[in-house]
Amino acid sequence: MDAPLALPYPAGGLAAAPPQRDSEGVMKAINTYRRHAPLFFAVLGSIVLLALAYSLLATPRYTAVSSVMIAPRKAEVGAESTAPTDGVTDANVDSQVEVLKSGLLAGAVVDALRLTRDPAFLASLDPPGKLDFLLGGSAPAPASISRAAAIEKLEKRLAIRRVAQTLVLEIGFSSPNADLAARIANGYANAFVAQSMGFKLQDSRSSNGLLGSQLDKLRGQVEAAETAVSQYKVQHNLLSVAGSTMAEQEIVSLDQEVAANRASAAEAAARLGTARQQMARGSHGDDLGESLNSPVIQELRKERSEASGKLADLQVRFGSRFPEVVSTQQQIADIDRQIDAEIKRLISNLDAQNRVAAQRVGSLEGSVGFARGQLTTANTASVRLNELQRTADSERTLYEGVLNRVKETQTQEATAEPDARVSNYAVTPPSPSSPKLAVNLLIGILLGTGLAIALVVLREETDTGLRTLEDVEQRLRVPYFGALPTLKSSVHRPRSRSATDSLQQHASSSFAEAFRGLAAALVNSTGRPGPKIVVFTSALPKEGKTTAAVCLARITAMAGLRVVLVDCDLRRPSVAQTCRITPRTGLLEVLDGKASLDEAMITDEKTNLAILPLMSEVTADRSPVTSPEMDRLLAELKSRFDLVLLDTSPVLPVIESRLLSQKADAVVMMVRWRKTPAKAAAMAIHLLRELNVKIAGVALTRVDLKAQARSGYGDPTFYYSRYKGYYVS
Repeated sequence: MDAPLALPYPAGGLAAAPPQRDSEGVMKAINTYRRHAPLFFAVLGSIVLLALAYSLLATPRYTAVSSVMIAPRKAEVGAESTAPTDGVTDANVDSQVEVLKSGLLAGAVVDALRLTRDPAFLASLDPPGKLDFLLGGSAPAPASISRAAAIEKLEKRLAIRRVAQTLVLEIGFSSPNADLAARIANGYANAFVAQSMGFKLQDSRSSNGLLGSQLDKLRGQVEAAETAVSQYKVQHNLLSVAGSTMAEQEIVSLDQEVAANRASAAEAAARLGTARQQMARGSHGDDLGESLNSPVIQELRKERSEASGKLADLQVRFGSRFPEVVSTQQQIADIDRQIDAEIKRLISNLDAQNRVAAQRVGSLEGSVGFARGQLTTANTASVRLNELQRTADSERTLYEGVLNRVKETQTQEATAEPDARVSNYAVTPPSPSSPKLAVNLLIGILLGTGLAIALVVLREETDTGLRTLEDVEQRLRVPYFGALPTLKSSVHRPRSRSATDSLQQHASSSFAEAFRGLAAALVNSTGRPGPKIVVFTSALPKEGKTTAAVCLARITAMAGLRVVLVDCDLRRPSVAQTCRITPRTGLLEVLDGKASLDEAMITDEKTNLAILPLMSEVTADRSPVTSPEMDRLLAELKSRFDLVLLDTSPVLPVIESRLLSQKADAVVMMVRWRKTPAKAAAMAIHLLRELNVKIAGVALTRVDLKAQARSGYGDPTFYYSRYKGYYVS
C-alpha cells in the first residue's frame, strides 16, 4: 500500500499565506501572451498561410508607369503677354490628378486604343487563374464590351501618384498582360496631353467667338458715334482743317489781312501826305519819292538833261536866237510840262491808293466782325460736339482694345502649346508587380500579428475565468486549496484514461500529489482533528467536482483513513459511473428504509474506500436531504468513518446542495480552471454564506499544468517546470 497521507502544514498555513502579487505591467503582459500563445500563433499562422496562398495562386499582374509633367505656358503675344505666369499651386496639381482619374479621359483612351474590341484587353478582364483547372476551366473572353464597361475597367486599375512635391504625375496601370499595361499607360499620357491642348484650343476659340461678336457690336457703335459727330459738324458748320474749325482759320486769316492792309493804308496815307506837303512848300516834284522811283519821270529827266546840255552847247556856239536853240528850248519846256503832268498823276495815284486802302481796311474789319459772330455761335455748338467726340473716341478706344485682343487670341491659337507634356513613356514591365510574395508575407505577418494581438486582448478582457491563487483569493475572498491538474498534463503516458484509476497507478505523480495537497489543505482549514463531513460542490455543472471528490476520497483512503463517499447529486448522480461500479441499492433506499447502510455501501477493494451510491435521479417534488433520515444517516456515517465526503449538485441550479451544505463541517468549492465565470463562483459562495455555510476553500479543477507553467504567474504551479523532477510519472 502507498505511504500514509502526510499533513505537514499547520492549521491555516497554506490557505492563509498571503500570495505574492506581481505589480509590474510587463510581467502581466508576458503572462497574457504566454497564456494565449496558441491562439496568437493560430491566428498569425492562418493569416500568413492565407497571404502565402494568395501570393502563389493569384493571377500575376504587371504595372506599367508613364509620367507627365504639368507645365502651363502662355503665348507671348504683345507686351502684356510677356508678364511672368503665376506658379502652379497644389490645388492646380490636385485638379490635374482628378482630371486623369475622370471618366472623360478614360473614354478618350478607350476610343484612341479601340479597347472595346481589343482582344488583349478583353482577355485581361477575366484572366484564367491557377485554380481554374479545378473548376473546369475559365470562360472564353467576350468578343466586345460596351464603352461604359471598358471605362469602368480602366478606372479600377488606374493609379495616379504625384512624385513628391514636383509637378510630375505618374500614371500606373495594372493588367495581366504586360504589353497591354504599357500601351494603356502611354495612352493615358498621350490622351492627357491631347486633352490639355484641346481644352486650350477650345478656350481660345470660345474667346474668339465671344470677342468677334463683341467686336461687331462695337464696330457699329463706333460708326454710329463718328457719323453723329460728322453730321453735327456739318449742321453747325464746325468743319475743321488741321485741328481748327474753318471759322477759327477764317478769323486768323482776316486778322492777318486787316493788319497787313492797315499797314498798307497807313503807308499810302503817309506817302500822299508827304507828297502834298512837298508840293505845298513849292517843290516842283523833283524831290518826291514817287517821282524818283518813276521810270517815266526818270526817262523824261534824262531827255531834259540831254536837251539842256544840247541847249547850252548851241547857245555857246550860235547864240540864243539861233532857231535850233529856240527849238531846243521849246523841247525842254515840253519835257517840263510832261514831268509836271506825270508828278500830278503820281500824286493822284497816291490819293487813289490811299482811298482804296482805307476802303479795304473797312471791308476787312466788317468781315472780321461777321466771322467773330460765327465763331461765337460755333463755340456754343462745340460743347455738344466735344461730348459727341468724346463718346466717339471712347467707342473707338474700346473697339481698338477688343480688336487687339482678337488678334492676340488668334495668334495664341496659332501658336498654342499644351499645359502638360509627356516626361516619360512606359515600357513593358519585365516582371509582375503583384502578387509580391515577400511583401504579402510581411503584410500577412503584420496583419496577423495585429489581429492576433487584438483577439488576445479581446479574449483576455472577456475572460472571466479564474486561473491562479491570486484570482481566487482576490476575487472570491476565500482560501485557495490548490490546482487539480488534468491527467494528460501531469502524467507522461498514463496507463489508464481514467483519472480516478491513475491515482494508484501513478501514486508519485504530480496528479496524485495535487490531491494530497487538497486533503492537507482541507484538514488544516479547521485545525485538528479536521472536519468530519465535507461537501464537494460547484457553482455550475461539469466543473469536475465528482472526479475531484472520488480522487480525494481514494487518496485519503490510500493514506489509511476510513473514508466514505456519498453521492448526493440527486439530479445527476455520477459517482457510480466514475468509480465503475454497479450498485443494487443506494442512498434513497437507505433513507426510505428499504435497505441497510451496509447493504447499500460498496467497498473499493484497491483503496478500501466505502462508497454510498445513488441509484437514480430524484424528482423535484422530493428533497430527501432535508429529512430527519438524512440527519440520522450523516450522524451514523460520522461515527463510523474518519472522513465523510458528500458529492452534491451544483449550487446555482439546485437548492438541495445549499441545504445539505448546512449539515456539513466544511464545504469545498470546485471551480473549473479558466472556464467558470468568476461572477458565477462568487454568486454561489454568496448563496452559501447567506445560509451560514462554512466554505473551507476553493480548488481549481482541470488545470493544464503545462499551460499554467507558461502563464500562471501568481500560482504555485507556475514553477511546475522547475520542480516536476520530484515526481515520478
